[in-house]
Amino acid sequence: MIKAQLLRQRIEARLPHLEPDKLNMFVSKGRILSNAKASGAYEQHYTTEIVLTDFAGEPDTLFGSVVDFMREQMPEVMGNPDLARDAISFEAEALNHQAYDLLITVQLSEQVTRNIDENGKEQYTHHPAITDDDEREAMLFLLGPNHPDMQPIIPQP
Repeated sequence: MIKAQLLRQRIEARLPHLEPDKLNMFVSKGRILSNAKASGAYEQHYTTEIVLTDFAGEPDTLFGSVVDFMREQMPEVMGNPDLARDAISFEAEALNHQAYDLLITVQLSEQVTRNIDENGKEQYTHHPAITDDDEREAMLFLLGPNHPDMQPIIPQP
């Protein structure tokens, strides 16, 4: 769930005035997708809930941070209008004329591969999003289409 941590870091960097106890994040509805291959590669699909309490900042800065993150980390979702429509949602409760309690829900996924080192110890690698078509084609050429890193991410229903 590396992407949830990265998203939190992005929000904290873009909203430095935000008090740490006013930002809570939860991961829910997690699923692991895998196949019968012995590689041990799998995908994590999960919902990240971002809860901001007494938020008196500019909501557009917050939403823009989330959108920028999703464009970078989930380009396969944000580049597909059908998937992008449900990728980010929010709810808000107006507390007064200046502050809100906000809930932002973000659909994330990560590809993970497993390798066994020379001592027989398992090592797991979370792969960053491939954002460039040329980079993806180069990886397909080098690794082959059946390599676990090249399996398509299965969209969440």
